[in-house]
Amino acid sequence: MAFGAPWFLLGLSLIPVVLWLHFIRQAKRERQVSALWLWGAEEAPERRAKFNPNILLLLQILTVLLSSFGAAAPRLTGDTQERVLIFDVGAAMTATDITSQNQTISRLEYAKSLARDKLIGRVSLIRAGLSATILATRDNTPEERQTALQSLAAGDSSANLEPALALAKSIAPQAEVIVYSSQAPLANFRGTWQRILGSGNNLGISAFAIRGAQVFAAFESNQNKPINAKVTLLKDEKQIQQTELKVPARGRVTWTPKIAIQPGTYELKLENPDALTLDNTAFAYQISSRVLVTPPQDDVLKAIVSVPGIRTAARDIPPSTSRGYDALVLVGVMPRALPEGNYILFAPLPKQTEQPKLERITRSNTADQMLRFVNLEGVRVRRSTLPPPELTDGTWTPIVYVGDKPLIWRGNAPNTRVVYIAVHPLETELRKFPAFPVLLYNIIQEYAAARAVPLGTRLGTDVTFQNNIANGFTRALLPGVYTSDGERLVANLVSSQQTRLENGISETLELGKTQASATTNPSLDSFSPWQLPLLMLALLALLLEAGFRNNFGGFFSRIGMKREVAK
Repeated sequence: MAFGAPWFLLGLSLIPVVLWLHFIRQAKRERQVSALWLWGAEEAPERRAKFNPNILLLLQILTVLLSSFGAAAPRLTGDTQERVLIFDVGAAMTATDITSQNQTISRLEYAKSLARDKLIGRVSLIRAGLSATILATRDNTPEERQTALQSLAAGDSSANLEPALALAKSIAPQAEVIVYSSQAPLANFRGTWQRILGSGNNLGISAFAIRGAQVFAAFESNQNKPINAKVTLLKDEKQIQQTELKVPARGRVTWTPKIAIQPGTYELKLENPDALTLDNTAFAYQISSRVLVTPPQDDVLKAIVSVPGIRTAARDIPPSTSRGYDALVLVGVMPRALPEGNYILFAPLPKQTEQPKLERITRSNTADQMLRFVNLEGVRVRRSTLPPPELTDGTWTPIVYVGDKPLIWRGNAPNTRVVYIAVHPLETELRKFPAFPVLLYNIIQEYAAARAVPLGTRLGTDVTFQNNIANGFTRALLPGVYTSDGERLVANLVSSQQTRLENGISETLELGKTQASATTNPSLDSFSPWQLPLLMLALLALLLEAGFRNNFGGFFSRIGMKREVAK
């Protein structure tokens, strides 16, 4: 049995006091005699008072016992304080930089070793990555929790701990929360924060992209000395470029080789042993695409022809007959609904009866990849009032505005990607600026490449990894090219924050607790299910003792008198 407040057991020391007081009371009890000489006769047979326990003494001792045990908050060994264990599964937790029992292990494995002795009792486990997921609950057996803990894997591009803490509070509001993370504790956190850190010496890829005929790559180091790094670029597992870069201490260096872009899988490799392996490789996937522009329009054709690896056709045919193309550019054609595929839509020319005025573009969502290197603010356009077409089971997101009115929308639906530009190419100054071909280039480039997803993204049921069947994969935890339910995905870490791996010494932080609870019993603030019943029984015993002492207000005496009168 365990106790939440064991110092209340000191109340048991009052039992000898109760016995002593009872003995004294019996030794000094009153006796009525008819003459003083009879006093001696009364005392003569017994010079010492005998200890005669009675019901009053038993009730007094019972009151002390129940009060002490009730205030001490007893718990059965298997009924300890409920806990929720939260595991950070960000990429930093995969760093192999902790020495334990003469071997080097990852931060996550070290966290697991600390958590294994806390799986007995009412315990829940939560995985904190891109999203929060319950691995096991208090209803699972210890064996099931051990299995869930053993199968736990890290590798998400980031770990968002706030949703995990909110989830813990929703499933167990009174539970003790223990977080295992390499991150610093969150503000206003109450519980135990197990900070997991190691040596952390790391050099990694923090950026990788292919644009046009050029590769852009960036490498960062958190080490205190310059590092010579050997870098290799491969296409379909064959080397096409190689170089050696000198990365400054705690600095960054870029590499921009020019290559002939062809469809296929590109891999960038950094050959250096360090703490984190997830940022030593990065992938890109280029698709051979056919683009149809209908009806033909010179400004649009010039912009699209400049995209490497894209075969462009220009025909004045109805969209319904344009099968076999990977992307369709409709200039002034607005279908009522869009079937599956990739589209760029330009609004029709205004009718002669309409006279839309020139307006200036006021703002853009510069974080959107389609607007990379595209500055549209100040450009004058004749904005069409036609809304985007219907998108089955999809959503439209504005990314460029004229005043408070959207000009360019991005649409996404299952197996359908659309960009709607609410202006005809002839009705805008944009076609005269370099931003116009760059905008179309970015859109086509996104259609021509596999969709980039962060590490830790959930996968579907039919999964391949690097062209190998991998149906056991539920998340993209390794850099590479995936197909998930027919869609091509590329997962990379490429995170400056994760690459600059924080180092230090692991420590246990008790936050939001008193010193007593932090050092003696971490479950002090919790409520014992035995506490209230024991205290109520103690009160009942005390009331019974008082009742017997006062003969329950003469109740029993009156009953005795009535019996005597009846006789």
